[in-house]
Amino acid sequence: HIQHSTFALFFEMISCATLLIMSILIQQAFVASQSTTCLQPTSFQVKSLLGTFVAEITGLNLETITDKEFELVEVLLLKHKVLIFRNQSQLSTEGQRSFTQRFGELMVHIESTAHYPEYKDVNVISNLKNASGVPVGLYGEHVENFHTDLSWHETPNSVTLLKSEILPVVGGDTHFVDAVAAYAELPLDVQQKLDSLQGHFSYLKFRDTVPGVTAEGYEYMRKGWDHPLITVHPRTGVKSIFANPGHTASVNGVSKEESDSILQLIFDHINQPQFRYIHKWAEDDALLWDNRAVLHKATSPPNSARKLRRTTVIDREFGQPFTGPDRIATLCNTEAFVHDTLLQSEL
Repeated sequence: HIQHSTFALFFEMISCATLLIMSILIQQAFVASQSTTCLQPTSFQVKSLLGTFVAEITGLNLETITDKEFELVEVLLLKHKVLIFRNQSQLSTEGQRSFTQRFGELMVHIESTAHYPEYKDVNVISNLKNASGVPVGLYGEHVENFHTDLSWHETPNSVTLLKSEILPVVGGDTHFVDAVAAYAELPLDVQQKLDSLQGHFSYLKFRDTVPGVTAEGYEYMRKGWDHPLITVHPRTGVKSIFANPGHTASVNGVSKEESDSILQLIFDHINQPQFRYIHKWAEDDALLWDNRAVLHKATSPPNSARKLRRTTVIDREFGQPFTGPDRIATLCNTEAFVHDTLLQSEL
């Protein structure tokens, strides 16, 4: 009787395993069958620069991008975190707004002096000053430290698009850190400690006054906001380092000495060269990045004008738990589509 029960259990286990394998094979067959129908033909070229970090896109006009092309761009952004669009001379201010709005609601920056003419939800990023010596656009020490856009705000930015307008002869590079890879390379015990901590984020970490801000806006900035040091991407479920030297002023619930020690550990870690990409701007470049997966900073050109046009998207999913499935796998119905298309695009 015992021998019969053992054999029955064994065959039941074999049957379950067989059904599971068949289910996986069916799913893979479905994925493969869908991989050629999501976007045909491939209308632009993609070149990976650093594996799954940073990709260069040519042959795509953001001014006239189609729905199918946007679907692939969304996948590519989740996969590579930073996308470089070359030769975007046709991208108008309205076209930039329209493209960025595909990702969500545009942010109106708190500094009115940074608003682009006629567009409150478009920012000027520059080191220029007007005739009175007042800065025209966003710039300063906080910009030249690694940060994520609006991490000091209740609802930080999810996506940023930056378009070149005036480029310096030398310098003015933009640096990026792969915050996902940086988190993954932390020792497990450090990950576990940081996972449970929150920090205080402030726009006034490096300055006391900000031009073009109302009294109400200044009070909002003075208050700052508390956020996790480590965040989970709402579309992919991966963790990344959100704490940054530009906006993170302190760690909550610990002494000042321990807070300083924790932040210094994080900041030293993200500064390692293996996590970094340095973008040297070319005329008519447009950069798109995922603030939920990267940190970035500007560098000031020596005695030379620099001006860029920026749009950012309010992250309405910030702080929400990841419930799956992975958006990379589901967008366009298939992981195989992403893989096959990228291979065809010289990845």
